[in-house]
Amino acid sequence: MRTTYWEIYKIFFMIGLQLLGGGYVIIPILRAEFIEQRNWITEEELTDFIAISQCLPGLIAANISIFIGYKMLKKRGAVAALAGMVAPSFLIIVTLAHAILKITKETIVQNAFWGIRVGVVILILMTVKELWKTSVKDNFSKIIFAIMTFFVIFSKISPAILVIGAGLAGIIYNTASKKIKGSN
Repeated sequence: MRTTYWEIYKIFFMIGLQLLGGGYVIIPILRAEFIEQRNWITEEELTDFIAISQCLPGLIAANISIFIGYKMLKKRGAVAALAGMVAPSFLIIVTLAHAILKITKETIVQNAFWGIRVGVVILILMTVKELWKTSVKDNFSKIIFAIMTFFVIFSKISPAILVIGAGLAGIIYNTASKKIKGSN
């Protein structure tokens, strides 16, 4: 499991090259690379990194890369992962900025982006499926899910507040469960 900063940078650079359609596209890619292929993180860690990354400001792909890099080689690993993740986009945008602005007005390019967005929905659904398996495990988590879903659909409460509330519910529930198990 020992790796180098350069290896972390290269891996995240290659992942960064694959990011079309937004940050959630990264999740199946990270799962394949770091759980299935390299065994650097666990499903639970990835789920935690996703949850925390959604609560923090910034790009989800960048935030998750920082967490994985930090797990591997602390602060410098986080910097290597972040640099690798953002370098492809930065280089491509700087190189092609003028041309991109012109070609995005073309009908064929707009049609291609429409198709790409539709394809990204599948990647997001795959992510939801995997997150469901690692997050919604028991009746209590199903209740939290139902309550959160209700408030997201029928209220104007900020999703950030709902996530904090779910976190507090998890703390209370798990602390109480451990105390009950400990007293038996």
